[in-house]
Amino acid sequence: MTEEERQREIRPRVAEKGVEPQDGELTLASYYVGIYWQIIRRAVFKMWNFKCAFCPKDAAQLHHGGGYEQLGDEDIRTLIPLCRFHHALFHGRINGNVNGSGKKDSA
Repeated sequence: MTEEERQREIRPRVAEKGVEPQDGELTLASYYVGIYWQIIRRAVFKMWNFKCAFCPKDAAQLHHGGGYEQLGDEDIRTLIPLCRFHHALFHGRINGNVNGSGKKDSA
């Protein structure tokens, strides 16, 4: 899916939630500052007692287990609270443990 197609698909859903695109383009930053996302975020953190799903550290971020295609129509069961370390690990930003898909490397 191209970025233009993604924007066309997501824009109506997030507009219903009161999110305004910045400079005519929907960005994750504009979505994440909106009240809709803040309510969802708080609810998920509360469900998990504000802790990372993988360690006892405080959760700092939510991972979209179902992908960004869910923006504006999130299923809170697919949002995973993570500390910064585990979020980076999940996205493969920490070398050798997890690839960009969030799956364990086979090597």
